[in-house]
Amino acid sequence: MLFYIAMTAFLFPGAARGENAGVPIFAAFSFMIITRALFFMVKDAFDPAISAGIEAVVVLVSFGAACWLAFQVLQKQLVDTEKSKQASAEAVRKRLENQCEELSAQFDLTPREQEILLLLAQNYRAPYIAERLVVSQSTVKTHMRNLYAKLGVHSQAELLLLVEEKEQGVSVK
Repeated sequence: MLFYIAMTAFLFPGAARGENAGVPIFAAFSFMIITRALFFMVKDAFDPAISAGIEAVVVLVSFGAACWLAFQVLQKQLVDTEKSKQASAEAVRKRLENQCEELSAQFDLTPREQEILLLLAQNYRAPYIAERLVVSQSTVKTHMRNLYAKLGVHSQAELLLLVEEKEQGVSVK
């Protein structure tokens, strides 16, 4: 039974951090006391061989239930972690789009240059951009050359610095 109490921290990680720790620990202790009392009642009511069998079944079923509960808790934590990662990535992408839109408006970029700016700001290279926009690499490089000239940069690294400066609120040229 002490196993279940020890598992409380893993089954209810919030309890280990002190978040509403009373409920899971109380439930674990209550479970331990109730099952212990049931074991004594079974021992008194049945033949020793039968009571030992019943106790073994109860232990196995409760262990299985604890494993199932642990699996459910871990699965929920994984889903929550994945959702938070996706939300974070979406927020970064949205912020990057806004910065690129501001730069596009400030430097009067064409819609295609704006698309390429966004993809370059996401650190993609010309071959990928060409494939994604279904154009040739030379077309992408021409747009990049025009884009770099309008923004006053000479490389993708400088472009990334420009976008980062825009994010930090530094006045851009």
